[in-house]
Amino acid sequence: MLHNGSAGYVNGSAPSRKLREAYFFANLTPTVRQLEKMKHLSKNSISKVI
Repeated sequence: MLHNGSAGYVNGSAPSRKLREAYFFANLTPTVRQLEKMKHLSKNSISKVI
């Protein structure tokens, strides 16, 4: 947005689309903390089975 000026705010412009895509990707990407929690939970569930 910073380098595109007003084009970044025009609905349907390429810079606006790229920003929306970046926000979407950031929302889908798990955080390191979430991944560590999943790893910890999977280790605990495996140890209970064995």
